[in-house]
Amino acid sequence: MIYVLGQDIVFELECREKDGSSKVSLYFNVSEYMDKVKKQDKKSNSTFLKSVKPIDFPEGISLRKPIVLKKAVTREEVQKQQEQYLEKQYPGYKITRKETWIFHKKFLERVSLKKDDEELIVNFDVSDYMKEYGKSHQWKTIPLSPGVERVEL
Repeated sequence: MIYVLGQDIVFELECREKDGSSKVSLYFNVSEYMDKVKKQDKKSNSTFLKSVKPIDFPEGISLRKPIVLKKAVTREEVQKQQEQYLEKQYPGYKITRKETWIFHKKFLERVSLKKDDEELIVNFDVSDYMKEYGKSHQWKTIPLSPGVERVEL
């Protein structure tokens, strides 16, 4: 996956075991490389860029358009709203992983789903819950790229 995070372009590389039992994600800031590519051949790149239409990802798939969990300030409320949404939008998918990120000052819970051979990630805005959680708990953050951190609870 490639993300545009503020002024940066970040490439996510997933490394998996053959049996799919474990996964590691690595993140690379490729902004400088993309700038060089654009400058190398402005004419052909200009034609190419004009032909590319922006993708309007469904709500939740993009980091920029997460599913907002309204008034979910407890873990139980978060889980209930997530389950209701996922049952309706992605029936038959199983949750394989959850991780919390801070993306431009919003807390996102990234839920990895799998059904047969298909995998996807749905992003939920859990900022209300994390603000409440932060009143009585501490967490550690791990920088992934400029403007993005992973939260370890």
